[in-house]
Amino acid sequence: MQLWQKAKDTYYWYNNPYAYLVEKMQQQGLSFDVDIAILGKVCINANPQFIQLVKEGSLFCKGKGVEALSSFLGKDSLIVKDEEQHSIRRKTLAPIFSTQRVARYDNILIQETQKCLQQLPKGKEFSVYEFTSQVLLRVILQFLLGPKAEAELLPAVALVEKFLQSFQSPLFLFLKPLQFDWGQFSPWGRALQNRTNLQNYILTEIEKKRNAHEDDNSALYSLLHTDEDRQTLPNATIVSEIFSLLLFGHDTGAASLAWLFAHAYQSPKVIDTIKSETYDVFTDDSRKELGQYTYLQACVKESMRLSPVVVHLTRQVKQDFSCAGRLYRKGETVIPCTYLSHHNAEVFPNSQRFLPERFLTKQDFSNSYYPFGLSQRICIGKSLVLRQMPLILATCIQKAKLRLAPGYLAKPVRKFVLLIPDAGTRMLKE
Repeated sequence: MQLWQKAKDTYYWYNNPYAYLVEKMQQQGLSFDVDIAILGKVCINANPQFIQLVKEGSLFCKGKGVEALSSFLGKDSLIVKDEEQHSIRRKTLAPIFSTQRVARYDNILIQETQKCLQQLPKGKEFSVYEFTSQVLLRVILQFLLGPKAEAELLPAVALVEKFLQSFQSPLFLFLKPLQFDWGQFSPWGRALQNRTNLQNYILTEIEKKRNAHEDDNSALYSLLHTDEDRQTLPNATIVSEIFSLLLFGHDTGAASLAWLFAHAYQSPKVIDTIKSETYDVFTDDSRKELGQYTYLQACVKESMRLSPVVVHLTRQVKQDFSCAGRLYRKGETVIPCTYLSHHNAEVFPNSQRFLPERFLTKQDFSNSYYPFGLSQRICIGKSLVLRQMPLILATCIQKAKLRLAPGYLAKPVRKFVLLIPDAGTRMLKE
């Protein structure tokens, strides 16, 4: 019976985690133990008291889910570091995501969105995920490496696309038997070759920026020309950090945008309200601060609440403690569950509905809403994503007439460690 339950839980966890988590929550509440293949025996938890402890951080360290990424990213990337080493590295990387630096790419983002919009054929279905992936990849490459002419940008885009195509299933990270390098005859071998090709390109860019005398506002220039308060990073470490940003930066944003379009375009009223609010978003001298487009921002937040692309985090318990009547043991793996927290009916009534108005109130969602993670491990690229999502949606609403493909219904499917809407959200340009 236990083996059958484990097999059943594993199947639903990997194939439809949203529905699986809702069913478990209805049966057992916001906290429950499961035994799932690869994850093992874990406690899935969205109890606000527990989430507060995770935010405080002292009782937990990174989980095995994060550790698995080191097999490809290496052990010197921010995402796989912990505690003091994580804090030191984060301090070094944080300035490249300052609001001022990120905002300088607003116009490039809008221009790239318009360019890709114009290339969409009228009356033919397209995938929002693929469309926004293309926009974001072009923008993040320029954000990381500096502005580039089209002839310079295209080879870089091709290298990154091949690198990212190496990751269709998360099993490669967790199952060591799949990590055999048999060259082009094995998926892992092809992934490593794609990694090497991209690495060589980035190393060439590093040498160009190291010898540059003027700041081109690129993240790479900033990393190579640090001030005395920040750590100077070796080339191999910079490459690892850029890999992480490419793997999780643009792909996560594209997945979140696919959900945002799926939710917003279900309602003509939502689209009309955004269009009315963002009429001046293309004019440099009259564009308001992004935070002033309150309804647009509420739509972004509500979409990330309703359909988080990362359904859970992972942590490991550092010492025994009790919370909400349960004892947690040192070494135990716990999963703060984004999806369950975002669907806690006591905090979010009608949690399965897209209601942007929730975020137009002053209600405190601090222990129930965390699409970018928690405490010191919150996504370092948060400021970048929160500019990209509203600007891309507003640009598409203002500059094109789009609608969901007939009969399309967004259902979650796995892509690597993310959950995206089935077929990437199918739409038409009229």
